Amino acid sequence: MSMGEMGFDPANYDPAQFVSSSEVRLVERLVARVPGLRQSYDEHVADNDILLPHVYFGDVTRWVVADFEETRDRPDATSGWRDVVEFLEEEYPTSDDDAKAVIQQSFIENLPYADEPGYGIERYLGQNLRAIYDRYRPRG
Repeated sequence: MSMGEMGFDPANYDPAQFVSSSEVRLVERLVARVPGLRQSYDEHVADNDILLPHVYFGDVTRWVVADFEETRDRPDATSGWRDVVEFLEEEYPTSDDDAKAVIQQSFIENLPYADEPGYGIERYLGQNLRAIYDRYRPRG
C-alpha cells in the first residue's frame, strides 16, 4: 500500500494546517522580548517558508543552553537565556493547550540531561516550568 493509498499525499502536504495561531503568537512574543533570537527566527522562516513552532523551539532550546553555558558563571552578564525562561514561565499558565505543548514538548523535554552540556539550567526554572520538568523528567 502506498502512502497516497493510506490517505497521505506528499504533493498536497501543507505543514501550515498543523500550526495553530496560538503557537505562532507564542513564538512572535518570545522573539519580540528576546532580540537575540531574531536572527534564528528569520533564518528558520526563510528556510521553511513558514514558522514551524515546534521545530523552531529546537533552535530556541539550543540557543538557551549555549547562552547558559557561556554566561552562567558571570553574574554581571545580561543573559538572553534568563529572558527566555522568564518569558515561558509567565506565558505557560495563560497559554492554550497548543502553546503549552510547544513549551512542554519542544523546550522542557529537550533540556540537557545530567551528562550533557548545559545541565543545571533546570535549577533556574520557575514554579510552572519546574513542575513540568519534574513531571516529564523526574530523574533529570
